[in-house]
Amino acid sequence: MNYVAIIPFCVLFASFAVLRIELMYSAFLALLSCVAIAGASQEALQHTLVFLFEIGFIILGAFYFIEVADHRGVIHSLADLVKEVSSNRIVQSILVCFPLTLIVEGSSGFGTPLLIIAPLLRALGLPLILCAVLPLINVSIGIPFGALGTPIRLGFSAAANAAPISILTIQAIYPFFWIAPLLSFFLIRRKIQPHDSEKRPIWILWTIFLSTTYALTAFTVAQYNPEFPTLTAGLLTFVVGIFSAHFIEHRKIMIPHHRKGLFIYTLLLIVLWLGKHIWMDQKIPGTPIRIFNAGWIFVIFGLALSRSVDFFRPAINRARRTLGVLFCMTFIVQQLLFSGAMEKLLANIPLWFLTSGTPFLGWLGAVFIGTSTVANLFLSPLLEPAYYGILAAGTALGVPIALQMVVGVKSILKDQVSEREILEFTFPIAVMFLILTLIFFQLTH
Repeated sequence: MNYVAIIPFCVLFASFAVLRIELMYSAFLALLSCVAIAGASQEALQHTLVFLFEIGFIILGAFYFIEVADHRGVIHSLADLVKEVSSNRIVQSILVCFPLTLIVEGSSGFGTPLLIIAPLLRALGLPLILCAVLPLINVSIGIPFGALGTPIRLGFSAAANAAPISILTIQAIYPFFWIAPLLSFFLIRRKIQPHDSEKRPIWILWTIFLSTTYALTAFTVAQYNPEFPTLTAGLLTFVVGIFSAHFIEHRKIMIPHHRKGLFIYTLLLIVLWLGKHIWMDQKIPGTPIRIFNAGWIFVIFGLALSRSVDFFRPAINRARRTLGVLFCMTFIVQQLLFSGAMEKLLANIPLWFLTSGTPFLGWLGAVFIGTSTVANLFLSPLLEPAYYGILAAGTALGVPIALQMVVGVKSILKDQVSEREILEFTFPIAVMFLILTLIFFQLTH
């Protein structure tokens, strides 16, 4: 049978969407169905555990750091700084969910922006559903070349030069540099019942200005170094956004007073950047495990702030569902690959689906596999290098409904918003992103 490889994904969809079983348990049922049809090989388990250690430890470390930062007032200090920039709640939210999200993505990636940004939006007083969905929407425009180029390096390691891929990715996704922030702007304005001062047209123009700053910087950096478009563009956009918003509202240059959160987060980002810059591709001798892992940085910073290990237990409790979904979906993909079931499926996929349908293929991959990085790793060998850029765009734009991401956001918000509520909100947005990408792809090819 040529199509058995789709059975685990059908089980996952039916369990979660039809039977309304919690996502973590739905992923486990999908894993059981995969074992039933394709077995459970030692190679698949080994690859899954290596990946789970590398990515899972980053996620666990981020949960721990946020747990500590929340109890030690670091998050509220950073929120106070954002409030100091402007009393306009839309401006505050855009600064956090757009450029700050992309700074974190460019520094650590793998879903950590969602874990760090959602609590900060909550500290600003936004409705919980916006705290969940705004990071999901905006992180998608930084993922393909975020985390200092890690998704590009991992997903397209067979390519001799990653720079052309980065440029192709930006060409495929650049309309969303304006669409995502503007969509966020109008979602915020609809949900918070804005005051008259928050309705001024200048703030729409300000959002477009920030989007243009991000786009121009990302384009420029991608031509010289494919590893830094997101971090550099996000950082410049954040600085420009802070000072321009403060000047528009107060007609004077801002001198920040709430510096605790700013200092800690700045130091954290610098250390993450240095670690990845120095040890990015170096591995522990004799193993496939990389020497540097952002999870260690999160843990060290958390321990320095708390001087206690008491916060590990609540962090593990929050992270367990995200890690469970990550394990299940990664094992399913690995087992289908090693058993040959996926090879049979792909041999029967029409050629047009691997060319004209590449954005849809990438979008589906991110949704079911859970991360853009793993989807790139899994799908890129099927395609010609000319389609790598649009594949990265497709996997990134599927992130707003990627299962692992949704579970992570729900957990970091302490289950105050459900997975179903998040998906009901983000699904139409993700579908719109996909349709626009397909249209843009057809018009440019």
